[in-house]
Amino acid sequence: YTSATNTSAYIGFVKKPNYRFLSTSQAYTVTLDLHVPTSEYNEKLGNFMISLDMLDAKAGLVYHAARTAILPYRSTAVRHLRTAVRAIPLALGLLEETTVLRVELANDLYDRMYSPIVAARLALSQPLQVYSATLTVAARFDGLRYWMYYWRTPVASLFISIATMWQIVLMGVAWSVLEAYTSRSTTSTQHTPAAPTPHQVRADADAPATFAMDDHSGGDKTD
Repeated sequence: YTSATNTSAYIGFVKKPNYRFLSTSQAYTVTLDLHVPTSEYNEKLGNFMISLDMLDAKAGLVYHAARTAILPYRSTAVRHLRTAVRAIPLALGLLEETTVLRVELANDLYDRMYSPIVAARLALSQPLQVYSATLTVAARFDGLRYWMYYWRTPVASLFISIATMWQIVLMGVAWSVLEAYTSRSTTSTQHTPAAPTPHQVRADADAPATFAMDDHSGGDKTD
């Protein structure tokens, strides 16, 4: 790290000026992560300002934001205790006396249709000792889009389970309706008399008609 007086940086997002980096219908958040040492210089620095300028292809200002930042405060006793606890890992080089300072510079950034953002310019109000800095531009999702983007596996499992359950329920209902219709058709067929076949009709027509007559006429009685 260095304590040079250069407190600004220029970040280009695109290689070609005509390329659109962001979408005009999507909100974005811009976050700056500063990996800084917990040195006496940084701790004595106190509050400092971080400004962000989002620029178009003609270096015109599209968006401006400024935020205050400060390193987390730790008392002398806490610093000595932390150093004593981590003395062996620090001596072996497994740990470093560093901290990551995260500052949200924008939370509702929209790109312009005719002046697309192609670069960003960062500036600090005071020199700061820094190991590395990372500027992150992330799409801000709300509602279901947030869960589908950041929790893909659980959301996919939930929707697949719901779809499978509904398919099973619908199949059960359809099977019950079909079974009830089939049973009703079978019962109606059993109660309906069968129509005579042509052979039976012809046989009945050729058979002689017989009539049973009761003899109601009385004969002469003989004593």
